[in-house]
Amino acid sequence: MPRKSIEERFWEKVDIKEADDCWEWKAYSSFGKYGQFGIGKKLKQAHYVAWELTYGPIPKGFGIQHHCGNSSCTNPKHLFLKKKPETMEERFWEKVDIKSVDDCWMWQAGGLLENGYGYGKFNIDKVIYSAHVVAWKITNGSIPDGLYVLHTCDKPGCCNPNHLFLGTQKDNWMDCYRKNRANHVFGSRCGSAKITEQDVVKIRVLYKTGNYSQNKLGEMFNLSGRSICAVVRKEQWKHVE
Repeated sequence: MPRKSIEERFWEKVDIKEADDCWEWKAYSSFGKYGQFGIGKKLKQAHYVAWELTYGPIPKGFGIQHHCGNSSCTNPKHLFLKKKPETMEERFWEKVDIKSVDDCWMWQAGGLLENGYGYGKFNIDKVIYSAHVVAWKITNGSIPDGLYVLHTCDKPGCCNPNHLFLGTQKDNWMDCYRKNRANHVFGSRCGSAKITEQDVVKIRVLYKTGNYSQNKLGEMFNLSGRSICAVVRKEQWKHVE
């Protein structure tokens, strides 16, 4: 039996419908619901492959985006070329839903919990930072030791610099008290939290492999070795199983 071509293998994994409908990817998808397709020993995002099979090679410095906003769609008519961000700031702000100056600018990428709560996460040179902290640094500069970036809007996923302010740990707890959250705020809902529940699970799993020291995990998640120790020993984040 002749071996199937790349085109045949690819399109048989797509739910092809009418020309203007979304064509859903039916095979393996990554976090974020982007389809993944194997060519040789490499995995490529399915919508990238759909573009290349239809229109040819992707120009250097460009990526593929969806008109429809559906990350699992592989309909070539729903795809378009977009120049990739060149700076860290461009890469960051493209992940933020920027609205008017007074509205919340919600983080659109990784880090948020399934219910939309928690803090966004952003990677800078393989170090993970809370998205709202990056928004502050881009806009206002460095954060003095002992201070935290807090929200006036009480929405952890918000990255609007106008909704952020610096405060101490005491300021954070006083803010919780004023907003009637003092008795039940914990985990990623606490304004001073530097990681999320998802990060805690990752830290504990990676540490158990024996391939990651506490110092290495501290570098990866922007925490001190002492904090990592408290996480893996469940002295902190006790509510995370």
